[in-house]
Amino acid sequence: MTWAVLVINIKGGTGKSTVAQRLTEKLRDKGYSVGAFDADIDSANLSSRMGVTEKVGFTGDHTVEPVEHEGIKLYSMENAFEDASFSQNGQFMREVVDNMVNHSDWGDIDYMVVDCPPGSSDVFEELVRALRTNMLGAISVGIPDAVEDTARLVKVCNHNWVPIIGFIENMSGVYCHGDSVKCGNAGIGSSHEIYPFGQGDIESFAENIEGNFIGSIPLCIEDTDIDEASPETFSNLITSIEMAAQEGGPELPNDNIGDRSFIKNVWGTIKQAKERMNQQLDIQNLQDTFGVEGRDPLVVKIELTDATGLASIISEVVITVSAGQVKIMRPGKAKRAGIEIESGVRITSQDLYDAMRNEKKVMRSINGSVTTVPYSIIDAVKMGDAEIWGDRTINRLAVLDRILSEVVTMDEVTEMVEN
Repeated sequence: MTWAVLVINIKGGTGKSTVAQRLTEKLRDKGYSVGAFDADIDSANLSSRMGVTEKVGFTGDHTVEPVEHEGIKLYSMENAFEDASFSQNGQFMREVVDNMVNHSDWGDIDYMVVDCPPGSSDVFEELVRALRTNMLGAISVGIPDAVEDTARLVKVCNHNWVPIIGFIENMSGVYCHGDSVKCGNAGIGSSHEIYPFGQGDIESFAENIEGNFIGSIPLCIEDTDIDEASPETFSNLITSIEMAAQEGGPELPNDNIGDRSFIKNVWGTIKQAKERMNQQLDIQNLQDTFGVEGRDPLVVKIELTDATGLASIISEVVITVSAGQVKIMRPGKAKRAGIEIESGVRITSQDLYDAMRNEKKVMRSINGSVTTVPYSIIDAVKMGDAEIWGDRTINRLAVLDRILSEVVTMDEVTEMVEN
């Protein structure tokens, strides 16, 4: 069984690539067969960090053979192209990730260490999807003065059912010439260690959520000093990964539902909720308060896929507001009526169902327990569960958020759905 270990943080520049490189080498040194996958597609640098200049190979069916370097299989954009600079859209990045995972000959390796890009959207979601059956968990690499990014990361992992194996606090102090750098200000009375980015915030955060704090790594003047400066951290890191592997990885969610009968019921529920909203809410007043004077109503298309998000579009409807009434119609009818669709939402049947119920089942990434959290269409967009497009989309989403928080509570919407 090949276990995938993601090295992650939402913030860039926290030292993910450094930890991924060291982790790969430590696993190899302990006798494991290991691969290193550089998933930071548009800023690939893991190969050059490891001093690898070789290029990937190819089989007859265009399957890539990762580079083998000093006992490590490595695949980075640097190994595939002379110029690894990419500036492409999210869908392209998703396809690249799928290719690198599923159309490459990684062979029989024990661990695949994935150097993840900053952020939490397209690439991260595709990594989770592509590696789901092999997912062991993630290592969070954060810096003390950006602990809020680590907190956001935990929420993202919860929603994507990715367990966090442990937390590392990077750039915790400064290390040079075999010792911690200290301030020797005589006016203070004694020297003390220097912490330019703070100290202990990641550890305190991990303890507060009952997570596994692996250890800290100081900011080293020379890369060669990292192992010497934090041997216990890397020892704990290997132990944490081995223990996670013994437990067998996370239990996957089993409530994803998306067959055609379920999707038909979702549309039926939306239709019923629409009728109740028209009866119980003053739509005209909402239009007058939050709308744009002198313009045609906003027309939004909802594109619904199956629960996995992998299938082609299964069903679509168009929603508009006219004369104080919410109206729903098929795209064909809207086209025949000359109605121009100007924005849209693409979402899976499961996520739309959860948004309508105002709750979603998630996994607590630090202990694997399952719980539910409040969830709306706004949350679906924030977490990357819904893809939105159109003119002034974020402005209109902000208006919807204002309405759902100040005018019509989600509890009211949920009650309409349940009734």
